[in-house]
Amino acid sequence: MKKGFFKLNKWLVTGIIGFFVVVVIGAGFYIRSADTDGEQEAKIQYTSIQPGGELYKQVEAGTSEDGYLAEEITEEQVSQFATQLESQLSSLETYNKKYPENKFDLSIADNLHTMITNLENKLITEEELKELISYSDYLSDTNPKDEEVVITDEVTSETLTDFMEKNQSRKFLEDKWSEKIQLLSDEMTKQLKQIELASQAVNALFENEKVKEDSTSKDYESAVKEVEKILRKKDKEALLKRLEKVKEYLAEQNKTEESVETEQETYLLNSLDEAREYLAERMPQAGGPQQFVNGQVTNQGYYSFDYQLYGDNEGVVWNRIIIDRNKNTISDDFLKRVSRDEMDDTFDYYQENTGGTVTQSEAIEKARAFHNSLGRASATLLDTSGTAGGYTVEYIEGERYIYVYFVSDDGSVYDQGVFEIYIDE
Repeated sequence: MKKGFFKLNKWLVTGIIGFFVVVVIGAGFYIRSADTDGEQEAKIQYTSIQPGGELYKQVEAGTSEDGYLAEEITEEQVSQFATQLESQLSSLETYNKKYPENKFDLSIADNLHTMITNLENKLITEEELKELISYSDYLSDTNPKDEEVVITDEVTSETLTDFMEKNQSRKFLEDKWSEKIQLLSDEMTKQLKQIELASQAVNALFENEKVKEDSTSKDYESAVKEVEKILRKKDKEALLKRLEKVKEYLAEQNKTEESVETEQETYLLNSLDEAREYLAERMPQAGGPQQFVNGQVTNQGYYSFDYQLYGDNEGVVWNRIIIDRNKNTISDDFLKRVSRDEMDDTFDYYQENTGGTVTQSEAIEKARAFHNSLGRASATLLDTSGTAGGYTVEYIEGERYIYVYFVSDDGSVYDQGVFEIYIDE
């Protein structure tokens, strides 16, 4: 009986041992199979976040080669990219902790993370730009025209500054998109500045909302020119409407003058003084309007003047020029040669226009300062004589040259020539 029981126990023990062997081998096989599946999944996720991987290609397709956003890209898609990347990185981190001997280098995902952030920031910026410019296609590959970019009515210096500050705080990849964003900021700033300049030009024509009495056509035309440069319709129309008031005011002011002009022939020169000023501008070498003396109006209504053409050792050569009232030269001929002794008698102009009064000592100092300003050699005062309208001052350099200056009553100094001294031996 005992012997049979022993045999039964022996078979039972053997069966139990066999069962456990099978269980252990099966569990080991299962664990090994599970480890293999986990490693395979980790490799798939790791490949996905590398260049050429599935997730990487999806993110990369969010922009063109130049960095412009794809038409189909949305904020929701970009959010999904970010969520998927974080999920895959989390799984890979778990794998690395479990299998440190086979861990993956997760820094490779930094580039993909930057690309996703770039998409997020570009979407935010373009959404903000919709409130600032009216030409949304500017940020695209369609070669848009710069002149079609116009700021919206909502743009002020404050809103533009706020946009630029926010945009500068965001990180973008360097591409043509980011270059155009900077160009847009510059263009919006330029358009706001033009509105400011034009507004200043228009406001300068008003005082207490009334057109200033001293406003001129030149001021009006200058303001119109600045306003025409404005691109934003709202500001342009408002400023042109204000300028209409200026235009009406000037038209009223010129009404009487225009009616007179239609009744009388209009001339470019209407007095001796105007003719003298014109000749001084046309012939600056003469030395100013005071140099055109003996002014007369001829029987034909022309203006006649005498002026010094040049001086030499024998005296001063005078010409007589005659012009009509429309600035046409009738004649410009030799008149006479005046010796130094007779030179003082020719200043008829100063007898008619005495101007201010200068003293003899002041005349000497002014002549000396003028002499030095010409870089001429040091000279000694030779003679001073009072004439109609001023003083003639003479300086002598050694025993060779005499410098003659005329100082008018208004303090103006005129060079009368340099004369060489000849000594008979």
